[in-house]
Amino acid sequence: MPGSIGSDAVVPRGSELPLLLLRGFRALIDDAQVELAELAELTEPAERADSGPAAIGAAATKVAAAEPDFRLLHGVVLDAIGEGITAAGLGRRLGVSKQAAAKTVTALEHAGYVERVPDPADARAKLVRITPLGRRALWRTTETMARHRRMWVERLGAESVDGMEEALRTMTAEG
Repeated sequence: MPGSIGSDAVVPRGSELPLLLLRGFRALIDDAQVELAELAELTEPAERADSGPAAIGAAATKVAAAEPDFRLLHGVVLDAIGEGITAAGLGRRLGVSKQAAAKTVTALEHAGYVERVPDPADARAKLVRITPLGRRALWRTTETMARHRRMWVERLGAESVDGMEEALRTMTAEG
């Protein structure tokens, strides 16, 4: 049993929910990251093209080869950026500090995935926007996560996965 509050103590139902959510997130991200790393390790362009484009997606393999240091969590951040957001807004959306969000934005900017542009609504602020390279990486992340979602559906059933997603949307709705 998780935790160590005493062998004779009754652990309230739901006390392990945060750990299960975290472990589910890590399992999904880690499995998908392994897939992306395997794509990036393929050395010859012909080898990448012949590695199963129906299953992997030809465009995904091209992006993986061009961006071997891309991490799936970068895609999660790119998805949170959407059509443009301030670093502070990104921090709120991701549930991290403004400083952590700014550090992540800086790293993504140096890699060419995002750019900072003037905010038309506030001359003092900068919006973070996804670059064309970032859009390709986001597409790759989306495709990879869709494949891994299908694996979860195969294992758990569509009704369970759909229900889990809807419940999480309800419990984590912004604002």
